[in-house]
Order: sequence, then C-alpha cells, then structure tokens
Amino acid sequence: VGDKLIGSIGVDNPAVVHLDHCESFFTSLSYFLSIELERYRTKERFKTLSYTDSMTELSNRNRFIEDVGKLDGEGARSGFGVAYVVLNGLKDINDHEGHAQGDRVLKLAGDILKEAFSDALVYRMGGDEFLAVALDKGESEFAEQVAEARRKLADQACSMAMGVHYARTPCLVDDAVRWADSAMYADKRVYYESHPASARYREA
Repeated sequence: VGDKLIGSIGVDNPAVVHLDHCESFFTSLSYFLSIELERYRTKERFKTLSYTDSMTELSNRNRFIEDVGKLDGEGARSGFGVAYVVLNGLKDINDHEGHAQGDRVLKLAGDILKEAFSDALVYRMGGDEFLAVALDKGESEFAEQVAEARRKLADQACSMAMGVHYARTPCLVDDAVRWADSAMYADKRVYYESHPASARYREA
C-alpha cells in the first residue's frame, strides 16, 4: 500500500499445471487486497478522528454520547463520580495573548485532567469544557482525584470552575453529568461575579 509492504500472500505446493498462472493471479489478487485493506484502514482512521479531539487528543463529545448511551443502556448505577470542568477567561486569553496561547492552555488543561483522572473516561466536550467520568470509584478516592485536578490546574495558573457529583445511590450517568454541569455553572458564576469584564463574553 503506497509502495509499502504490509503483508504477503502465497500458495503451498500448487499443481504444476497452474504454475504459469500464479504470477498474474497473485499480482491481481494483491492489487485488490491492498485496495480493500487501505479502505479499511482509512475507515478506521476516520472513525478515530470522529471520536478524538485533535487538539487535546482526548475523547470528544461524539465518543461521550456513544459511551453514555452504552452505559445507561445497562441501567442505573452507583459508585461512580463525575467532574465537569470549564476554563475561566479563555476568551480573554485568546483576545489578549492570542489563540495560540489559548490552544496551549486547553492542551495543558487536558493533560492535567487526563493525569489526575488517570483511570477515568476524560472528554473535551467542546470549547473550554471538559468532563471526567470515573466508573467503579470509591467516593474518597474520587474526591482525591478532584482535589489533585484542582491543585494541578491552580499550579499552572489555569483558572477553572468545576462541578462534581458522586453517585451514592443508583442513577443514570447522563443524569449525573447534568447535575455536575449545574454545579459547575454555579461555581463559574462566582468567577464572573469577581471578573465583570469577562462576564460579557459568556453566560455566567
């Protein structure tokens, strides 16, 4: 494929009568096989791209929708935590320091969340919003992950608002995400109340 050897085909002990036809047969067969293999690989690449945020390399909203659909299809569950994170003042960073710096902040925040919630499902939901879903996690352990994320983001001067929900009683993951999202907006409102110049950029 593309002048690169990706595999081989052959035949063992062909009848002598077929030897004269082997070369042309395998030349044609390898051509069609390489086309099919490359089409499959292209399909897989597009599938990966459709589920991955190219900037942070986290899973994206498409992946989240599919994952939650499967999880909630199994019914309500307990013993998991959800953290919804939004970066504060990203519009200000883009305006005053440039979009390249804004992109670096997004990538840094994604790396921190992926490290803090190392065994969780972590998504960039779009724009400046991130989500971590920690399945089969004790409440104290989840709280430690949340504290680590807050600490590391603060250490890197990444201002953020966070809403969390821990499912002590059975609920759908989608419901837990909505509750964490609401808590995040309440936390974000505090930031924009103290930064009125930024409030004009977002609904606080």
